[in-house]
Amino acid sequence: MSRVYLRELVCRLYGGNAAVTELEHRYRELARLNCLIVAMMERVMVQRSRVAELARDGNRATTATALLRQLELSLHSMIKDRAAILAELRSYDAAPAPGQASHPLPRPLHG
Repeated sequence: MSRVYLRELVCRLYGGNAAVTELEHRYRELARLNCLIVAMMERVMVQRSRVAELARDGNRATTATALLRQLELSLHSMIKDRAAILAELRSYDAAPAPGQASHPLPRPLHG
């Protein structure tokens, strides 16, 4: 799956201005963050190629390298934020909704 397709797919998930539940809000926040992560990954790849090009041509790459480091730190921070949101969403999935049994589907009979 190409990054462009993935970016479009994830970005389509985010949108709408209707009132949403907290859970829906967290899923939309996750989708928005995924869009930003994909965009940041693309920026990091472009900046890495710029740093390599500057070094190959014998130019100073101090500023470009510092920018690359900041982009990588931002990306790392976004990934940590996404992990926190995913952990929170897993806790939503693990807890039964009010009035629901812990196993909403009947278990299959064996035998």
